[in-house]
Amino acid sequence: MKAAVIGAFDPFTRGHAWLIEQGRRIFEEIHVIVVDDPVKKTLFSMDERSVMTHDWVLKSGLMGVYTVQREVQSVSKYLGEQKIMVVLRTLKNYAEYANARRKINDKPIAEQTLYFIAPQEFESCVSASVRGMLGNSGWEKLVRRYVPEIICDGPYFDRFQKKLLT
Repeated sequence: MKAAVIGAFDPFTRGHAWLIEQGRRIFEEIHVIVVDDPVKKTLFSMDERSVMTHDWVLKSGLMGVYTVQREVQSVSKYLGEQKIMVVLRTLKNYAEYANARRKINDKPIAEQTLYFIAPQEFESCVSASVRGMLGNSGWEKLVRRYVPEIICDGPYFDRFQKKLLT
């Protein structure tokens, strides 16, 4: 059975990695869909986010994990073409749970959404938090707590710094 993890991954975090790893324990294949939403302003380009995510997948050694790029409008079509019926999401706290319950009657993107409750260490491990740390005193050390080593030790960390200057 296949499942998908969908997001902007701007940047890819340890929380994203944790969700993919949990999903891979249950599903034969995980499709990591890096979306481009023209309404959202991102720190990294879609290509940079895709390569960053793909690099982590390769480094992790997880088999059966595939990364693809899609425009936000074409995600449902991709899921149908690939016969992916489950989308994986993380709930970080009760407020997210309550919000998810309210949206239960919204038009689903897949047949089922499987929610994982994140460990406490990942409650604040979201891309927006990482972007918010950039430029603050000691940001380099803080970001390393939330972003996988391959991203911190690769060319991406330099890109974080360059993005701060632009």
